[in-house]
Order: sequence, then C-alpha cells, then structure tokens
Amino acid sequence: MKLQWMRLPENGPAPRITLFHTEAEPDGSGRLEFEYTADEKCQWFADGELVAAGPELGTPECWYKGKVKLQLTPGRHVLVARVLAFGADAAANQLSIRPGFACSLPGRWTCREMTGLAYEKAWPDWGSLPRVHVSNEYDPAWLKGGGDGWVTPEFYEDGRELHEPTLPELLQNEVTDYVYEDGLVRFADYECVWPSWEFSGQGTVSIRWGETGYLTSNFNHHNLKGEKGRRDGSFRVGKFDIFEVNGSLSFTDLQWRAGRYAEIRCTGSAKVEKMVFRRHGYPYRFRFDYGAMPEPWRGALRMATRTLECCSHDSFMDCPFYERLMYIGDARIEALCAYAAADDDKLARKALRFFALSQKDSGATLSRYPAKVEQAIPSFVAIFILMLHDFMIHRADREFVREMLPAARKAADFLLTSKKEDGLLYPPGWNFIDWVWPQHGIPFGSECGTNSILNLLIVLALKDLSELEHFAGTPEQEKHYGTESENLFRKVSEIYYVPEKQLFADDKEHRFYSEHAQVLAMLSHSLPQLWDGLRQADKLTSCGIYFSHYYLEACRKYGQKEMFEARLSQWCELENLGLKTLPEEFCFPRSDCHAWSSHILYHCCMMMHGR
Repeated sequence: MKLQWMRLPENGPAPRITLFHTEAEPDGSGRLEFEYTADEKCQWFADGELVAAGPELGTPECWYKGKVKLQLTPGRHVLVARVLAFGADAAANQLSIRPGFACSLPGRWTCREMTGLAYEKAWPDWGSLPRVHVSNEYDPAWLKGGGDGWVTPEFYEDGRELHEPTLPELLQNEVTDYVYEDGLVRFADYECVWPSWEFSGQGTVSIRWGETGYLTSNFNHHNLKGEKGRRDGSFRVGKFDIFEVNGSLSFTDLQWRAGRYAEIRCTGSAKVEKMVFRRHGYPYRFRFDYGAMPEPWRGALRMATRTLECCSHDSFMDCPFYERLMYIGDARIEALCAYAAADDDKLARKALRFFALSQKDSGATLSRYPAKVEQAIPSFVAIFILMLHDFMIHRADREFVREMLPAARKAADFLLTSKKEDGLLYPPGWNFIDWVWPQHGIPFGSECGTNSILNLLIVLALKDLSELEHFAGTPEQEKHYGTESENLFRKVSEIYYVPEKQLFADDKEHRFYSEHAQVLAMLSHSLPQLWDGLRQADKLTSCGIYFSHYYLEACRKYGQKEMFEARLSQWCELENLGLKTLPEEFCFPRSDCHAWSSHILYHCCMMMHGR
C-alpha cells in the first residue's frame, strides 16, 4: 500500500496536535485495514472511539509503519487521526525526523489543528508528555469529524524509509478492576492504561496519576523519593491535568498512564460521568505455572511477572511511571525473563538492534536508546555484549548474531582502548554499577577512574564475545577476544585479589570489598573459594536489587541453593509492603515498578527447568 504524506497547510511549531479526518467503508465482511505512519505519534478514532495508537516506537534510523485492522458495522464510518508533534516537549524516548502524517486510505481528507489545549512540563514523571489544560475552546466533536475549521491538507513527499512493524498488536482490553470513592480511583493491581473520560456540570476537573501515596510531606524533589511504608499513605505529589467543563466534555488522554491510582478533584458542579481504562502493554503469553514453584516464592514471582508486563510496551523500559526509557542494564534482564517465562524474543531483538544503532563512532553504545538526551555508562557497554551472548544461548540464531557482531566488536574495542600502563581499563563516562553506593552508584575507591568490578564485568563481556565469535565461525576474532579477556583477568587478579581474605577488593588499596566483585569473578572463571570469602566477610557491600541478578546467577552456577534462597527471601519480604510490582531498590525506592528487579522470574524459571 502506498502511503500519502500530508500536513496542515500552515504547519506551525511544536507543541502541536493536528487532526486528520476521512470517511471509509469496510468490506463485505466488516473488515477495514490500512497502513499509516506519523511523526511523532498518532491515535486513531473510529466514530469518536479510540481504536489504535502508533506507530511502533522507532528511531530516525528505523521509522515504522503502523497497521490498523478494524471490524466495523456496514456503512460509512468517520476516522480521525490525532497526530502529536511535541518537539522538545516530547516524551523522553521520542525521537523525530520531521513532523508529519501519512496514510494509505484513499478518498477525501481534511485536517485542522486541535486547539484549546495548554501544556505544562510533567512532574514527577518527567519522561512523559506534558500535562494538559483543556479549555472550553476544545470541541470533542472534532474526534468525530464534527465542528468547523477543517481544511484540505497539503500533500507532500517524505523520503524516509518505512519499516514493517516488528511487534504484535499491543493490549487494548478494558480494565474494570478498580474502585472509585472519595475522589480516588484505586486499581486492584499496578496498571498501565489509556484513559478516556466523560465529564458534566460547570467547573473544573483535575486529575493526577501516581504509584502510591506517601506517609508524610517530606518528599525530596531532587531524587523524587519519600517515605512509602506499606503504600497506604495519603500525601500525594505531582502535577494535574486540568479540564474546564461547561455542560459536558469528553476527552481521551494523549498518552497511556501508569500507577496504582488516579486522584480526581472537582470544583463547582463538575463531576466525572464515565471513565474507561484500556490496558496498554506487550501481549506476553507466559508458559510457566506458579503452582509448580515453591509456595514461598509465588507471591514474589507474581510481582516479578507484573513488573515485566508493565515495563514492556513497544519497547522494553526501565519503569512505566518515570522516564520510560530503554536502558541496556534493564533490557538485558527483561529479555532473559521473556526468554525463560514466555519463550518470546521479539522485544529482545528490537532492543539489540536499537542499541547497535545508538553506537557512536568511538564504539560506545548509549546507555539508553531511543532517548532525547544521550548518556554514556561504560558498564552498560559491556552488558550490551552480555545481552547478545544471552540471545545466542536462548535462541541460537546464527544469522542474527552475525548481524550484531560488528557492533559487539566495536563496543569491546571501545572498552579496550581505555587500557592504561597498569593493564586495567579506565573507560570514560558515568561508571555506574549499582545504587548501593551513594556517589551516583559508583563503587567506593574509584577516585582513580576505575575499580575491580568494572574491569571484571569487562572480563566477562570479552569472554562472552569470544564465545559469540566461536558460534559465528570466526576463529581469529574468537582467539583475540579470549586472549584479551584472560590478560585483563590476570591484571585484575594481580592488583585486586587478596589471598588471605579469599576476596577481590574493589579498590587498588584494598580498603573496600563487595559481593559485586566476587560474583563477577566467579561468573567469568571457576573460583569456588570465593564463596568462603563471601561467607566469612563482615564488611562487604551487598548487591542491590538490580545487581543481585549477577549474585543469583553465580549461586545457580555453583549450586549454592541456600544462598540463592536467602537472597530470594528479600523479594518475598517486599509483599509485606503493599506492593504489586517490584521496586527500583530494596529500601527507600523512587520507582515502585522497575524492570531490573524482575530477574528472579528468569532465575526461578531456569531452576525449575533444571538449568
């Protein structure tokens, strides 16, 4: 199908929403199918009802088509595309080539600007679209093709290549398990939903979404943290969407929302007449039975499953409430969970390709992509290689691995070019490892620019890359990266290993020690003696909820069942805090639904499968 590009004749600057209207008739079986794309995003309304949204999240290097398949009654139907172009105010993960809209439907088109909306930067969910203030100038009839001001669009050519969608249709089923009382919509579970509202009366309706109420008003506006307790506090934060109601008003949100509640405040005689919440997310089909898992684990595993669901949409993301960005560290864990629990690799393939597209000339992959603001985390460059190795283990798709190998080699070479005279690597960027360290997640003793943990992670990545080269049938590269891994491990051992403690220190002066260094060393080499050091140490920085993935992986590799179950018990205890999903950190978290905490789903599935 050929797509015809069109735009408003006087296309002004962002932020701007344009409505495109046509009419169409289904075939004899009631089906209507067409293709489209939009830059930045688009929602489709059939006779005023939201029926589709897209296109799939892309990048300037890989822009997608969308496909709409509708089942309609006989006769002509009104179709309206609501096209969003927010520019600098777009969501944190939204990139753009040039705002526009294209569709394969023939016939007469008209368009108009969707006026009557003002915007305010979102907070605390800073990765979302701006809040909206809907005034009396806004006319809901526009979404049914009504009202005046419609003009013929300007047709033009756009040279971008359009890619076929890579993902199945996202969930759109209605969510009805909630209670609305005392101005609060309380969902039974953590939800990601696309809301539609109907209001009546005279006055205003203000709505804001949240994950939980806080116990006190002592909220840190910098790190977005407050005391949450058992998630039953009454102090709430955040900016509102505001709707001016003059008789009646209907509105479908510009984006899907996430959380446990929606707070609603009304003035005058204004009130909510109707609310509809359509679920938004990737359609996983899980293949495991909670009943087959040990009873004490089941609650935590349900939370892990829900976390994965809420962090999987048209890309993986770290969290659905705050930044909504696809980070390598989170995506690797999400991919492992999807392989093990749902036998699904579609989002994993997309993530690997996008991280490869993010690669700079230096070879460094960005820590997150797509993203409006670039960020470099060297440990995530190494994890990109680990993620590709995971794909090889769980999918054994030689063609795809060979496609990705050039990017993996460039990533490894970027890390290796940071080698100094002592043989260690000092890669530039934010050397984040785990939030358990208060200085931006950088291990104690890293003032010199490196530490054992980062180097051991790269040892593991180089070893995995050597195995990838073996799988791809490139023996010279296999030998090269295998040798680099062994050489680096030898230097790390010389500088950081303390025989009398049977531990690797984090720093060159042997002042600081962590679980992180030990588990990475054991994952790259056979070093069972480090378990004795781990058990005997009394001042060891423990892995946080994210890096415990590597701890549990080491437990499984060495058959340390008791230590595995002891660490897993920390997830089981989270049930007592009123959570439905897994948080960003064990203690005092910002986010209550964070992808990197869900790795217990992968580990438990692998254990039940005897792997």
